[in-house]
Amino acid sequence: MVYIFILTLVVINLYTVDKFYYNKSIIAFFVSVSPSFFILWLFPAIQFGVGDDYFAYLDMYSDPKMLERFYMRSEYFFYHIYNIIVDYRLGEQFIFFFSSFFNSLLLLLAMKCLKNKGYSMWFLFFCFFVVTNIYHNQMNGLRQYMALMFFPFVFLAAIEKRYITYVILVVISCMFHQSAIVGLLILPCTFVSKLSRKSQMCLFFVIPILFSFSSGVISYFIDNYFLLYRNYLDNAYGEGLPISSIYTKIYYIPVFIYFWYLYIKGEDEVGLEGISQAIGLWICTYWLFVLYLDFGFIFRISSYFFFFNIFPLYVVWKSLVRRKKVGALLVFFMYLLAPYLAKVTFLSRDVFEYKHILF
Repeated sequence: MVYIFILTLVVINLYTVDKFYYNKSIIAFFVSVSPSFFILWLFPAIQFGVGDDYFAYLDMYSDPKMLERFYMRSEYFFYHIYNIIVDYRLGEQFIFFFSSFFNSLLLLLAMKCLKNKGYSMWFLFFCFFVVTNIYHNQMNGLRQYMALMFFPFVFLAAIEKRYITYVILVVISCMFHQSAIVGLLILPCTFVSKLSRKSQMCLFFVIPILFSFSSGVISYFIDNYFLLYRNYLDNAYGEGLPISSIYTKIYYIPVFIYFWYLYIKGEDEVGLEGISQAIGLWICTYWLFVLYLDFGFIFRISSYFFFFNIFPLYVVWKSLVRRKKVGALLVFFMYLLAPYLAKVTFLSRDVFEYKHILF
């Protein structure tokens, strides 16, 4: 129920700001969304035992030598941040206070940047929270999700042709988690938007077929060219995940098929800067979950691109609103909410089963 509380209050706040109080001034913006910021920051900060890695991060506080492996991986930002926490004796829980503050700040800043391009923040957040589950997973994968929060800005730099900024942001994100190097794929993936929409749709449905037969090729390239992931092939991360790991990904396919029906018809909300490039990136990365069954570590790679699953849903939502399809809108929202409500209530476990340090 905690997550439903967070979702409700933040959506109400962002909807209000969207409609009545939005100001492009960075200070005025953060004042208006301060209730959202506080709520988003607080709950991950005071978590207890959420996810598998919680106690490993606590152990680093009493044994700072464990941090050396992050330095050896060039994850310098995380290494130095944690060392500052240790040196100033801020407490073992402080890393969660910091990471939650950092992620909440970048999330709301990303919402502001997209709002400036014509998007509605409240619906972006609704999908971010309910569909991508990034908010929940950040409580377990601190380093990776601090790196991941740079990806909306990497995307914006790519479509705005700020290529130096694009590279710098990828480098910075790699200093939190080295796997963020996959951010360099964002720019070439956006070029898919230059294809005709029918060609994009064909590519979308061909990619999972190619992935289904590519495990040998992927192993070869990782073993010879992507040395960063070579060690994953020989440990538990190299083993396939159970088929249940892809159920929630498959669940959204009917909505995405409807998106293609709308998109081919031209329902792309003219005036939304970057929507076509975001769709191109989504086309290239959505089906990565097919590879979960062969390589468990692909989940780590694909999670960097979960944010972009929001954009085809945005097209569907705006089309239904524009055409005043009230009944269809209700069905659409219930379809998105149903699996999420199940995950945070009677099926709750791992990052969806919230616990805190207060009592």
